[in-house]
Amino acid sequence: MIKRFLLTFPILLFACCIYSQNTFEGFWLPKFLEKYNCQEMKRLGLQLPCDSLYNSTAPSLFNGIVQFNHDLGTGAIISEKGLILTSYQTGYPYIVQHATEEHNFINSGFWANSKEEELYCPGLSVRFFIRMEDVTSLIRNSVPKNISPISPSVWMQNRMDELIKIYSNNGQYIVEIKPFYSGNNYYMFIYEEYTDIRLVGAPPVSIGKFGGETDNWVWPRHSGSFSLFRVYGDSLGNPAEYTSSNVPLHPKYSYAISLDGIQKDDFTMVLGFPIATNRFMTSYEISNLLTKINPAFLEACDAILPTIQNAIYGSEKIRLKYSDWFSGLANNWKQKRGENYSLTRFNAVQRRQARENRVRDWIARDSTRVIEFANLFEDIERICADLDPLYEKYFWYSNMTLLSSKMLMLPMQLRGVKPEKGEHLSAKNREILLENYRKLMTNIDLDTELKILRASWKLWQRIPEKERPSLEAYIAKYFNGDTDAFLNAMVHHSIFTNEKQFAKYLKRASISRFERDPLVRYFYLNMEYLARGEAHRVAYQEALAELHKKYLFALRELRYENDRAMYPNANGTPRLSYGKVSDYSPSDGVNYNFYTTSDGILQKEIPGHPEFSIPEKLKTLLINQDFGKYAIGSQLPICFITNNDIAGGNAGSPVLNAKGQLVGCVFDGNWEALTNNIIYNADKQRAIAVDIRYVLFIIDKFAEATRIMNELSSSQQTD
Repeated sequence: MIKRFLLTFPILLFACCIYSQNTFEGFWLPKFLEKYNCQEMKRLGLQLPCDSLYNSTAPSLFNGIVQFNHDLGTGAIISEKGLILTSYQTGYPYIVQHATEEHNFINSGFWANSKEEELYCPGLSVRFFIRMEDVTSLIRNSVPKNISPISPSVWMQNRMDELIKIYSNNGQYIVEIKPFYSGNNYYMFIYEEYTDIRLVGAPPVSIGKFGGETDNWVWPRHSGSFSLFRVYGDSLGNPAEYTSSNVPLHPKYSYAISLDGIQKDDFTMVLGFPIATNRFMTSYEISNLLTKINPAFLEACDAILPTIQNAIYGSEKIRLKYSDWFSGLANNWKQKRGENYSLTRFNAVQRRQARENRVRDWIARDSTRVIEFANLFEDIERICADLDPLYEKYFWYSNMTLLSSKMLMLPMQLRGVKPEKGEHLSAKNREILLENYRKLMTNIDLDTELKILRASWKLWQRIPEKERPSLEAYIAKYFNGDTDAFLNAMVHHSIFTNEKQFAKYLKRASISRFERDPLVRYFYLNMEYLARGEAHRVAYQEALAELHKKYLFALRELRYENDRAMYPNANGTPRLSYGKVSDYSPSDGVNYNFYTTSDGILQKEIPGHPEFSIPEKLKTLLINQDFGKYAIGSQLPICFITNNDIAGGNAGSPVLNAKGQLVGCVFDGNWEALTNNIIYNADKQRAIAVDIRYVLFIIDKFAEATRIMNELSSSQQTD
C-alpha cells in the first residue's frame, strides 16, 4: 500500500530535491513539462501534443486527477458523470465507514444500482488541480533590504497570505504556496475542492486486498485493488455541501479506458499527488535513519502490532472496528523494514558519500567557494552525530502507543471533557460530549484495548528504568503498587469505560477527577514523552536546515555545469512521472514477469485464510475461464508493473499509455525498492498497478453492476 502515516506530529525527514541522471526518475511539475520533459517523453513513445499534458486554459491530463482528503491518495475521473477510480486502500476508510454487522461491505463488497443507493461519505473531500504559478519573485521582492535575519520569513509569509487571499477569489478556490528546492523557489497551486463525495462501488476485501499484509509491498501481486466514488455538486457544477438535490459533476476532463492492455516496454505515465520524498538526504542522515530512527520505530511496531493483528483475525466484529486502523500502521511498519533492507543492500550511504565527494571537489576548485562552503560537511556530520537514540525511542514508543489505542486518544478527541477551572459543564455541552462519545465508542472494543495497552506498557519497560517514563508514585497511591490493576483500570474503571460512567463524570466534571483517571494519566505520560522526542527532532531538523540549503545550492550549481535536468522533491503537489512497462530481476537467477494472471489467484488460494480466500463466484468464473472480452487468450490479466517513479500519495494514481488512455491504477510498490523515498533505483523500483481489464471484469462479470458498466461503456476504447 502507498499510504501516509503519523498522527499529529511532523514526519521525521525533510523534503528536498535531487537532480536526475536516470531516464525514468522524477516527480515532474505540470508547468515545466513542455519545457523540460515533453521532447524526451516523445522520444520514449508519447503520442500526445505537449500542451495536452498540462494546459492552464484548456482541458488536459492533469484535470483528470483528484487528490483525496489532501494526502490520502489520488483518484482518476473515468466518466462524464464524475465517477472516480482509486485504489482499494484509498477508499477503504469510507468502505469501513458504511460497513455494519448487518451490511458488511468489507466482506460482501458494495455496488450502487441507482443514484439513491450511492452512499455519502462524511469527512471525505477531493481536490481538482486547476493551475500553478511561479510566485518566487512576488514573494522574495516583498522583503525589504537591511532587515534582521529573523524578519525575512515574516515578510514572506505575509506576502504569501496576501497572494492566497487574492487568488482564492473570495473562498472559491483552495490556494497553496509551497517552497521548492529548499526555499529557492515558491510555486502557487490553485485547487477546487468538493465535499459531497459518495461511495459507488467496491469489491469484497478478499478481492480488493487479496494477499493482505503478506503480499503488501510484494510482487507478483494478484489484488483487485480498486474502489469507485462519485463527485457531486450543485446544479451549476459548483462545490456544495451534501444535499439530496445535488447532481453528479460533469468534469472538465475524464480519461478514456483502453481495452488493448499493455506490452513490455510500453510507454506509461503516472499522474498523482506524491506526498514526500527525501532524495537530498546526506550520507550522515541516512546513517541515522538506519541506526537510530528506523530501529526505534520498528521496535515499537513489533511490540504492539501483532496484538492488533491477532484480534482482527480472531473476530469479525473486531475486524470491522480495527482493520482500517491496523492497516495504516502495518503498512508503515513493513515499509520501514523494507527501507532498511533496501538502503543497506543498495549501499545507500556509500552512494551518497560519492555524491558528496563530487560536491567537495566542485567546492575545492574555486577559492571563493572554499570560503562560502567552509566546514559544510563537517557541520552536517556533527549535528547528525548528536542525534540521541533515546529521544527517538521517546518519540516512536509514545507515538505508537497513542496511535495503536483508540481508547487512549479519547481524552484528546473529546475536547471540552476537561473543564476549565471552576467551570460547570452545561446540559448542552454534556449532551454534545455524550453524543461524540457514543460515536467514538462504536469502534472500540474494551478487551482489545486492554491487550494493546498491556503491550505498549511492556514496550516502555525496554528503556532503562532511570530513563523511562514512570507512574510509580501514582500506581503506588491508587493501586497499592499493582501495575496489572492499573492497566486493567485504564480500560474497565475509567471515566471513559462506558456511557454510564462517562455521563456520571460529566455531571460532576472537575479537573482533579479528570487528571486522576488512570487512562488520562497514561495519555498524559505518553504525550509528555512524545513532546520530548518531538522537541529534539525539531531541533535536529532546524540545525540542519541552513546547511541543507547550502548543500543544495552547491549541488544545483554542480548539476547546472553538467547540464542535467532537475525536479523538486515530492511535497503533496501534482506531479507526473514517466516510464515503461518493465519486468525486473530482484536477485541472481530470479526474474519477475511484468504481469500476472488469474492463474496466480487460484494458485495462491488458501480456503478460509483471511488473506488468501477467494469468493466462490469469482472462483467459478476463473475456473471456467469465463473472462468475456477482458481475456488475453485463455488468461485474465490481473496486475502489471512499470518503472514509473512513485511515492506515498500515489495510491489510486492512473497509469496512462502513450495516448493518454487509462490502462491501470497504482496501488503499491515493491519490496526490493523501498529506498524510493530516498534513492530511485532504476533496476529495482517498480510501481504495481491493477490492470483496468481486471477492474472491468470484476464490475461486469463478478458484480454484474450493469448501471456502472453502462456508464463506463462510452469511456472504453480499442484500436
